[in-house]
Amino acid sequence: MVYVVAFCLALPLSLVAGRLDGLVFGGMFGGRILDQETKQPVSGAYVIATWDDYSFNRTTCVHMDIEITDKQGDYFFGPWVDTVGRIVVSQDSPGVVVYAPGYEQVTYVGSLYVRKHHETPKERIKDLDRILSQFCGDSPASERTKEEKLRRDMYYEAEAQLEEVADDPKGEYKFRVELMRRDCGRPCE
Repeated sequence: MVYVVAFCLALPLSLVAGRLDGLVFGGMFGGRILDQETKQPVSGAYVIATWDDYSFNRTTCVHMDIEITDKQGDYFFGPWVDTVGRIVVSQDSPGVVVYAPGYEQVTYVGSLYVRKHHETPKERIKDLDRILSQFCGDSPASERTKEEKLRRDMYYEAEAQLEEVADDPKGEYKFRVELMRRDCGRPCE
């Protein structure tokens, strides 16, 4: 009887916290992506959300999802549930990264904007590499097509930037772009 009462008290707390002994989930959220200069909506931008577990002094990604903005620049993430096979100690709100070809993300308090990137080709390749490094685990089967398209778009942009790199004596940038192609797999071959 005591166990039943304890479980009934713990269940609502676990549901609010977004975890229950190896079961993790996230709530719904959304927003709008605007061009910083024109304040117009940006359609076709990728919004990448990652949910992390901050356990035992290390960060582990427990879920990743991708949405594409509509004509009004809006995006929406629905609820999700995953079994990760372990207890999640502390799951925070998702980290959100925006990618649109030729744009860089600008974040203000509570708002996401993009602007035409002002980076050198080398800086842009590093930025694209940084965004891809935040991908974690396998995205749900329903999202794999979006992930493949996103990886392909990023690879093509990085490849175009590489053509603008004047000097790369150690081959660092060529290597980064080649890794993007490999990670992209079949869609980029």
